[in-house]
Amino acid sequence: MPPRSGSGPTRSWHARPARAAGGSSSPRCPRTTPSLRRGCWKKKLARERTGLDLRLVDPNWLSVWRYHLRMVDTYRVGPVFLAGDAAHVHSPFGAFGMNTGVQDADNLGWKLGWVLRGHADDGLLDTYEQERLPVARAVLAESDRTFSTAARPPAFLRPLLPLLVRPYLTRLNKRGRYDHPSYPDSSLSVGPGAGVSAPDGRYGTGRLFDLYRGSHLTVLAFGQPLDQFALYGPAVRGYSVDSADIRRAYGVRPGTFVVIRPDGYIGAVVREVADLTAYLDRTLSLHLVDR
Repeated sequence: MPPRSGSGPTRSWHARPARAAGGSSSPRCPRTTPSLRRGCWKKKLARERTGLDLRLVDPNWLSVWRYHLRMVDTYRVGPVFLAGDAAHVHSPFGAFGMNTGVQDADNLGWKLGWVLRGHADDGLLDTYEQERLPVARAVLAESDRTFSTAARPPAFLRPLLPLLVRPYLTRLNKRGRYDHPSYPDSSLSVGPGAGVSAPDGRYGTGRLFDLYRGSHLTVLAFGQPLDQFALYGPAVRGYSVDSADIRRAYGVRPGTFVVIRPDGYIGAVVREVADLTAYLDRTLSLHLVDR
């Protein structure tokens, strides 16, 4: 695509034919007028990429992409909530965009559902910003750092850029990513190991993830009684676990309760029944039956 005339960015992107077998470039277009050369390039590219003799004409619409790095100061103002690109915009480097948007919705969705059904107080919705705003801040910083390294390298590195970018991005993907967040500092996280994504495992003839599917809290009781969960109705489901493999996966000892949130995160890791009921009472605002 040729540079646009007038004001605005002068950097342009060019489509080049692929190299033929043996490393040599395909035949060049003749050095005639710019418009004829562009027509020749389009015809060569169309034939090379599709194998068809296509005639490409001028597009009806062109757009200039500009780099933006923005985020909001708050995710909630009264009954209005922001999520995804409405809350944070960054470069495509790192491929964070879809993950962070889906995670925003996943984090907010179950909390909205609980409040609308009367299962929790309005204060539960404040934990959406508490948990997700730091994630957006970290994602924007990482995306900007990656983009700046790849798009604005020191002059002496520019000739080597094609050889350096791919290994650099590969290393980034192998280390911890900010779109796989944890919430250890959230007010909904209680106990060691809380605030991280719950691992899967075999449970009977199914999987643990099958037990977590839905809008309820799931309590895994590792050698603890289950009779107290009937007080909370369908909002809480309890399961007895005696598998050593699952216990190792969760890093707990026998006699431990683990609470799984509807979004698949560990909400609490406690050993006393009183601590468990305190967590459930604080998280839920149900009309409980008499104890």
